[in-house]
Amino acid sequence: MNQLTDFHAGTTVMFTALLRLNAEAVDVRNDTVKLILSRQRVWGKESPRIEFEGDTSGGSSGVVEFELTPEQTGEIEPGVYDYEITWERQDQEFVPEKGVVRVLPRL
Repeated sequence: MNQLTDFHAGTTVMFTALLRLNAEAVDVRNDTVKLILSRQRVWGKESPRIEFEGDTSGGSSGVVEFELTPEQTGEIEPGVYDYEITWERQDQEFVPEKGVVRVLPRL
């Protein structure tokens, strides 16, 4: 599995997430999995959340694929972002992964 790492705005970003429930990989093909980016707060200012939906079509073993296009990442202002992977399953929401990622200016 390749995880989300720092990336340049205006480039393709691809990564996968492996979702588990009670330490077991589960079928996520009917679930909704999203990547949510929020700019880290500066002096109390809130920033809008940016959401991308993952591809769960091949997720019979818990694998979710994310592919952000150059157009999508080109609209993200460079900076430091908190991110989380959210997983909606049968009226429940889980947050299996959280972290920080940097969006770098395009060279």
